[in-house]
Amino acid sequence: MRPGGNSADHPILPMNSTRFAALALFAGLLGCATRPELEHQVVTEIISDPPGARIEVNGDYIGDAPVTTKLRHHPSDKVVMGKVVIRALPRNGGEHIQEKTFQGPQYPFDRHRDVVPKRVFFDMKLKPTRAAQN
Repeated sequence: MRPGGNSADHPILPMNSTRFAALALFAGLLGCATRPELEHQVVTEIISDPPGARIEVNGDYIGDAPVTTKLRHHPSDKVVMGKVVIRALPRNGGEHIQEKTFQGPQYPFDRHRDVVPKRVFFDMKLKPTRAAQN
């Protein structure tokens, strides 16, 4: 404010009602925006037979089956973002570790595109298979 002037001479202050309303609307829109990583998710149910397997997603323990988690997908479709590895660890004797991997495209025009599943099932009694030997 200039000496001898009033607040109306200041280029920013005071804020008239139109300027205040526009600023409030803009701030409200920013505050209500959803984070992109939250709006592109699918709730996935993970179950095991028998129930109770320890479930990990990308190495993080999320709970014992049955359990639900949210998996991210691309905004334009339901294709997995990156790579998702879901593991079921046994709780009882006679059960075996199970793992399922879902892979999204690794580069533009990559044709490998797994859709985010709504349900993942683990049969804990399945025995591991042996890899082919060279």
